[in-house]
Amino acid sequence: MKTLLLYVYLSILASQPILAQFWTKEDIKKQLPLFIRALNYPLGNDKFHLTYNITTDSIPPNHPLFKLFKNHDLYISYLLSRYSTIDYQSIFKPNTPFPQADRAFRQALTNDTLLNHCFLETATYYLKAQEIPLKDISVLPKQSLTMPTLLAVAARFFNHLETRPNDHVAWFMNLKGTPDYDASEVGNQPLIEAFCSEAIMKWSFLPEWSQLPYERRFYEEVEALTNRTALLTDAKDKRELVRPAMRDLMTHSKELEKALLTEYELSKEWLGFTLIK
Repeated sequence: MKTLLLYVYLSILASQPILAQFWTKEDIKKQLPLFIRALNYPLGNDKFHLTYNITTDSIPPNHPLFKLFKNHDLYISYLLSRYSTIDYQSIFKPNTPFPQADRAFRQALTNDTLLNHCFLETATYYLKAQEIPLKDISVLPKQSLTMPTLLAVAARFFNHLETRPNDHVAWFMNLKGTPDYDASEVGNQPLIEAFCSEAIMKWSFLPEWSQLPYERRFYEEVEALTNRTALLTDAKDKRELVRPAMRDLMTHSKELEKALLTEYELSKEWLGFTLIK
């Protein structure tokens, strides 16, 4: 009996890439369908909404990528929404049987060349930071960025700002699914964008984020822009005025800089760039 149990145990270990001596591109490619799963979300009254979610429920905590998906799901979510060729609407059509949608989604994740390219880069940096051996994978040198450059990327995730009483500022994001979303406003820098998106989303989830007292000069500049915008009636004219001016303001925001720096310090070992002075 002991011999049988030992055989089963060793067989399980041998089948797990988490305990392999090294990771290959194929090992990394197999991970997305494990962590990103189709979901039949209950709406009540026996109705369901087909979608997907990022989950670590069935993944052992000692998996080398467990914390990446567990702690940085916002980062992964950005890649899924911005750098994926998956036709989500086609896969998750209403009344599609869940097993069918699940199979189609798993296959789509595997076949998505763009998404897998971005994830390969991310996972490579992440595994290397944990000193996990890689085989036949070239680790690209990290890009060097200054804070002004990072702020310029992050600023494009905002649509506009509006002043509120007591020197508070309301922020309106340029994220997929939000009104007036413009994908062209964000450049082709997936790993840097994913970092900025995650930092901004974490910041915006804080209860006090919209109640921060801003520097008086910054507040007055936002207020002046708000007043200029109020004189315009055409939505396109407002966008053309507000976006460039507002993003210029954001590149000088001490609050945004602090949010980016805080997130960078937490994740700098595995990010695809190095922040320099």
